[in-house]
Amino acid sequence: RVALMHWIAYPLDSIKTKAQQLRGRKYPGLLGMFKHVFKEEGIAGFYQGVVWVVFGQSVTKAVAFACNDWALVYLAPANTPPGFWPLILSATFSGFVASFFVNPVERVKVVMQAAPPGLYSSELAALRELHAGDGLSGLMFRGLSATLAREMPSFAFYFATYGFLVAQWRAMFSGLVALQAVGPLLCGGLAGMAAWLPVYPIDVVKTEMQNCTGGETQSIGAAGASKSDEALTEHKDLSSTSPQ
Repeated sequence: RVALMHWIAYPLDSIKTKAQQLRGRKYPGLLGMFKHVFKEEGIAGFYQGVVWVVFGQSVTKAVAFACNDWALVYLAPANTPPGFWPLILSATFSGFVASFFVNPVERVKVVMQAAPPGLYSSELAALRELHAGDGLSGLMFRGLSATLAREMPSFAFYFATYGFLVAQWRAMFSGLVALQAVGPLLCGGLAGMAAWLPVYPIDVVKTEMQNCTGGETQSIGAAGASKSDEALTEHKDLSSTSPQ
């Protein structure tokens, strides 16, 4: 399920990362970004790094949910629904642990999504380049502070919101089997929005941190990316035809 979810949502994640790297230029809107990426990079432009992310996030989610369940065993009484604070604390703990798995996965993801077309032939090529330029510690830990600042509150928002919504849904539709089955899907989507909105500014900072190496402040592949930036600027119909 995690793998399928990432394959479906990955084009939007790629657009998010590319938009975060516009560096002061006018955002042409979601449709405008889709048109630009498709014109400059084709379908492949929406899926740079997806194999690495699918594998990495499958491990990360398993770790996160295991840590959350483990913490709830110690924080909540047995055979009773967990209260608000046990949910918050266990989710925050799972976000802390998961961050150490998320960070290297997203380091590779970010540089591949933000790079100009053709800079990396594969995830392995990106890994080698990052290791050569930043060492193992840079590959594993660059941007970790921002990842922790994003993941810990995000997991807290997600698990607390999801737990509350599912409980309310089951209470409201206890006699309707069909709606009981749909509930977790809808509640998960709403919880995901609640988790992302407060931490999105931190995600922008994390992208900026992870798209550099060593002591650089300029993004990886910035020289090549500038050509793509010029194309975006010249593609005048984007901002005129797309919603802002």
